[in-house]
This record gives sequence, C-alpha cells and structure tokens, in this order.
Amino acid sequence: MVIFTYGPKPNFKRWVMINKNDKFTCMTSMIGYRFAVVDPDMLRIYLAPDASNLELGEALRRTLDKSRVVDPKRHAGGYEREVRERLQEEWINEVKARYGYKSKAQIYRESIYCMVRVTQKNVLMIEPYRRVGRDQVAFDNEECIYLPWKSPKEAIGAALRQAFSLCT
Repeated sequence: MVIFTYGPKPNFKRWVMINKNDKFTCMTSMIGYRFAVVDPDMLRIYLAPDASNLELGEALRRTLDKSRVVDPKRHAGGYEREVRERLQEEWINEVKARYGYKSKAQIYRESIYCMVRVTQKNVLMIEPYRRVGRDQVAFDNEECIYLPWKSPKEAIGAALRQAFSLCT
C-alpha cells in the first residue's frame, strides 16, 4: 500500500539521480510528484568517469528530458515499495556485472551522488550529496548549484563537475 500526502502542484518537474565513482558516472531519470523515485520506464546512461563537460551536459539533458511528473493517485506503479526495491536490485546487479563489483556495499562506499532537479520556472538545481553516516547521504541547500535550463550543455556539464567536487 502507498500512502501519500497530496497537496498543490509540485515545485519541480524533472529529476535525475547521478551516481559517480572511479569506474563510471550513471544518470538515471526519475518520476516524481512531492518526491522523486526511479522511473520504471527510466532512461539510464553510463559515462566514463572522465567524461567531458559536453558529454555530461548532453547526458544530463537526455535523462532530464525523460523524467516527468507522475501523480501517484493516477499512477502508483513506480511509487510502490516493491517496485522501488526491484528496480534498485536490478541496478545493483547490472553494476556488479558491468564493473566487477562484489557487493552492494562496495558500490555505495565508492560512489558519490548528486540529485538534479528542474523547477517549474526552468531552473536547474544540482544538489551535491554528502555522507552523514555509513549508509546515508544528505544535501545542504547552501551548496546547491543553480543555472538556467537553457544553459549551454558545456556549462551544465561544468556545473555538474563542480557539484561532484562538493560531494563526499
């Protein structure tokens, strides 16, 4: 069963989660309403960890374009716990197979994270996450990076690279 608090239209209209480590950068499109979850019909893009600013910007635009607002009252599929857990497990298995990781813990331990959102006013908001515990991450609003949605792809990639430098 999915329980939500419904309210006014959400402040954001697109979301992408980014995982990065010394083997890959992975961008995953999300669906959201009041909060974002992995889209069952996601677009997932893997890049080399040293991808150029242009490559980062192009990949981020593509995954953001796939992201969408989904009202859980009309389409609960991606919001259900079982679906989220299955999608997470599939991703873990894919990364283990592609990059030779032995465990989920190893993947998480070696990764940094950013969430990228697009506001209703077409502002890109890049949130660098910091570790606050062994298995937890959080972001600080003061470290978020903002730029217009219509920024050049190279500028978007450079902003994302700057956000990576703030992650721990």
